[in-house]
Amino acid sequence: MKLDEVELEDIYENFEILDDWEQKYLYIIDLGNLIPEFEAIYKVPTNLVEGCTSRVWLQRIEKNGLNYFLAESESQIVKGLVALVLIIFNNKTAEEIKSIDAESIFTKINLESNLSGNRANGLRAMVERIKLEAK
Repeated sequence: MKLDEVELEDIYENFEILDDWEQKYLYIIDLGNLIPEFEAIYKVPTNLVEGCTSRVWLQRIEKNGLNYFLAESESQIVKGLVALVLIIFNNKTAEEIKSIDAESIFTKINLESNLSGNRANGLRAMVERIKLEAK
């Protein structure tokens, strides 16, 4: 399976099925393993997302008026969170991206209350960066 084949509804269903947060964290890590390879040319300081404890790089590419984001993290759990963010925001217009309420998505799966403060801040920083870069 590829990351772009995962739908938000799949995330909701899997979070509902999984019994505890240990299983949910493993699922998040599995999502991170679906992220396409991040080319070394994009690992530049301007692509680092500020506010993340673990280094996260984010590169926006535009295709036919849609925004597509490539990303990478050194941490497995953070890479999984990056994958979740990419599932939410990839292949959308700037208007669609700006109208997405990521907080309500995270609340629906009870994510932020089960993350450390640093990871929750990093998650919000990724969302803010995507919304800023969407064109």
